[in-house]
Amino acid sequence: MRSETEFKDWHASSDILDGYSCIFRDVDRSLYPEHFGYARWFHEGDSFPMLQCVWPDKSIRFPWEPDFNSQLISSQPILAAKSALRFADNRNTAAITTRQVIEKDYPILVVFHDEDGDWQFVCGTIDETDDGRIVALHEIVKSHPSVIESFSTRSAVHVW
Repeated sequence: MRSETEFKDWHASSDILDGYSCIFRDVDRSLYPEHFGYARWFHEGDSFPMLQCVWPDKSIRFPWEPDFNSQLISSQPILAAKSALRFADNRNTAAITTRQVIEKDYPILVVFHDEDGDWQFVCGTIDETDDGRIVALHEIVKSHPSVIESFSTRSAVHVW
């Protein structure tokens, strides 16, 4: 915070806890009265942004991921909007993408999730077989967190 680092929704940071990455989430404003009484008084209402720093369990799983240590749920209730997509798939589920998305940070423009459960995250600009890459789902979310906030249903194709 002293270095004036700016955090945003779904921003991951390894600068908070030694050996772990935390993820920041926008707090749902409907929860402000329950959790931020003094801040609401100070700001004279709810017109201020609030982020929650969410930490993983010792197995590096977050509360919205399968197999998260359920004993920790009460330690950090998730205050983000309930409508945010949370992948039900395991964080190590294989996802198909391109070299350009992984190595050159091209934006993900098309997401496929087919009936077999396979995920594809592509930039829509490349169709060369040699450019294909298989990565873990959590790597896509880590490098392109907008894939979570950009769609709210798990239909077959999402284009944005």
